[in-house]
Amino acid sequence: KAERHVGHNPAGSWMIYLLLLLGVGISVSGLAMLSAGELFEDLHEALSYGALAVVGVHIAGVAAASLLHRENLPRAMVTGHKEGSDLQGIRSPRPVAALVMLVLVASFSVSYWTGWDSATQMVKLPFLSQPLALNERGGEGEGGHGTWLAGED
Repeated sequence: KAERHVGHNPAGSWMIYLLLLLGVGISVSGLAMLSAGELFEDLHEALSYGALAVVGVHIAGVAAASLLHRENLPRAMVTGHKEGSDLQGIRSPRPVAALVMLVLVASFSVSYWTGWDSATQMVKLPFLSQPLALNERGGEGEGGHGTWLAGED
């Protein structure tokens, strides 16, 4: 019988680290595309597809562990509650870290929302010197992705 974990099992822990690293890589390569153009496009695309693959493996792992241990892991992931002894539980829910993360995500979301111009399909973010074009300009049928920043040809 497989060992049961109240928190993440070792594979689940590695999955979290991998998804966080892929998220950082996707963000950094996406921002690098602003200055280096298509040089980072392939890396950005590969990291994005890698993240999708990791999410797929994670979902399969959750399904397999749910069946193996006969427990509803998706429910535990949403509610944060799983059966086990008090000694196995999380000692601190880390509310300060949760609040900091919430503020960071909310701040980015608000700056994105307020900086969005639907007419030009561009967004002006406080940490970027130029607006970011979120459409793929550059001519239909050319096979390229066009320009990424306002004012570039």
